[in-house]
Amino acid sequence: MKVAIVGAGFTGLAAAWDLVKAGHTVTVYESNLYPGGLAAGFTKKEWQWSLEHHYHHIFTSDKDIIGLVNEIGGDGLIFFKRVRTATYYEGQIFQLDSPISLLLCPALNFITKMRTAGTLAFLKLFSTWKWLETMTAKSFLLTTMGKQAWQVIWEPLFVGKFGKYADVINGAWFWARIHVRSAELGYFRGGFGQLATEMTGVLENKGVDFLFDHSVEKIKKDGTIFAVSAHGKVHTYDAVLVTLPAHLLHKMAPSLPAGFTNKSKNLEGLGAVTLVLELDKQFFSDDTYWLNINQVDWPFLAVVEHTHFVDKKNYGNKSIVYIGQYCEPSDTLFSMDADEIFKKYRPYLRKLSKHFEDHVTQKWVFKAPFAQPIVRVNHSQKVPGTQTPIEGLYWASMQHVYPFDRGTNYAVGLGREVAQQIMNHDKQG
Repeated sequence: MKVAIVGAGFTGLAAAWDLVKAGHTVTVYESNLYPGGLAAGFTKKEWQWSLEHHYHHIFTSDKDIIGLVNEIGGDGLIFFKRVRTATYYEGQIFQLDSPISLLLCPALNFITKMRTAGTLAFLKLFSTWKWLETMTAKSFLLTTMGKQAWQVIWEPLFVGKFGKYADVINGAWFWARIHVRSAELGYFRGGFGQLATEMTGVLENKGVDFLFDHSVEKIKKDGTIFAVSAHGKVHTYDAVLVTLPAHLLHKMAPSLPAGFTNKSKNLEGLGAVTLVLELDKQFFSDDTYWLNINQVDWPFLAVVEHTHFVDKKNYGNKSIVYIGQYCEPSDTLFSMDADEIFKKYRPYLRKLSKHFEDHVTQKWVFKAPFAQPIVRVNHSQKVPGTQTPIEGLYWASMQHVYPFDRGTNYAVGLGREVAQQIMNHDKQG
């Protein structure tokens, strides 16, 4: 069977691995010059490792991506480390990443701490989530943890991440954020971008054909065969897997029936804008890796000092800091360059590190128009299946990993799941 995969992110790479192992002929189309999708990276000549455009890590519970890396011969590529996560609230920074730090939190009273700890323990242990998607996360948290916990801890994070959608996100999404995450974080030696590049090399050695700088323009089915148009050429396949957002699928496959396209068009999402700074001195004076900004009037959600997790010797002994924000693609941030965003963020960053700008040696900005699905109440009923109404055309996107949040682990799991669907359908045919 000849299969075309559109997108060389981790969903496409994982699907290609299982398909080619089973003896199928696979071609991967990618509009960029490199693989990795949202986990793609870049590098400088002074660096030994690549750096992601948007901050990434994995958890010890991320068995799908860990398993795939081991399968392709990547034993020893992954390392795990306990890092410090803190919160900025009303002018103070306090650690908030463990039961003990919760008990010591100066912004919460004792009863709130007990209610919060009990609810988090319940979500960690409780494995059923369906009932939680029938209510909003806000209503669940107000009921279980109380008003103070919502106002101090959760509301600023929901507003920062989801903006105007903060109050409509369902409780199952919150459950998934708590249930599977580990205290230790993991990273790949060389970076996620390097991992994607190495996976591409392994797949090429297995016979997978990668067509980079090839945007798919049209997918058309004629009888049982698909014609895929890209870069001025047309190639034919027995099945096609698209791993891109819904609007790109609709553009490529205009013959999809209205019922399917209308349902998928109703799926909502936000983009991401990430400012990356290189400094000749650390940004945080302590060992903080991740700082949540629990201030709804600040223009960004989190500050992540990557080199408090990964040794800075891999980046020319420079410190690397991410400043992340989710927003709609129409937001003015999407039209601003790195200098303009830096100027906007600078007064706020000074409150965290007083003279940091004296040590900035370089800055970059990276933008992703779709990086975060909006999951309302009963979201599972609104997501179309991975098999589209056109037999042999499959769609596997960030929307399909629900209730879990987007991430490389779930991308890998989804890719392997759909690859199996494709192969099962081939056997039945």
